[in-house]
Amino acid sequence: MDRERATSQPSWSKLFGRTAFGRSESASTAGVNTPEKRFSKTQPAEHFYANAIRFEEMFRLLIFPLRDQRSLQIEMDFAEETATEYRRHLYEFADIDSIVLEGIFLLKRGFQRYYDVSVWLDCGFATALERAVARAQEGLSPEETVRAYRDIYFPAQQIHFQRDAPRSAATLVLNNDPRAQG
Repeated sequence: MDRERATSQPSWSKLFGRTAFGRSESASTAGVNTPEKRFSKTQPAEHFYANAIRFEEMFRLLIFPLRDQRSLQIEMDFAEETATEYRRHLYEFADIDSIVLEGIFLLKRGFQRYYDVSVWLDCGFATALERAVARAQEGLSPEETVRAYRDIYFPAQQIHFQRDAPRSAATLVLNNDPRAQG
């Protein structure tokens, strides 16, 4: 079992002062599902949109208790982005004033009411793909990355746009695409 303390540089979250910063899309996260649960050959984009992240579990077991109690010690299932099974991970937070989450699909319509402030980072698909290829997303080759983004990630993001209108739901929209700088 891994142990994570506020004084470390944890993989799911980092504490700066008394703020918990969470990353739900990173290579290591409390809420990511294993590939067998994230991906499907049947309706791959729809399946990914619905199953990429264990949001309900993350909010119920980690985020809401941390928000309400300001401190939390919990052991949860944890999976690296390419892991085929979960491992247990202990999260410990104390005296937290703010929680900041970052990740894909956090602005699904059902979650929008959970946030005091939300920020949408605008980034076009061409720039997102370029960045994914550069970081070897999920350890894939450039060709496999392009295929995954074309067949799964971008269509899943289109579903998110249509169902959830995340950009218009955000409190603040920031440009994160140098191609759109003007």
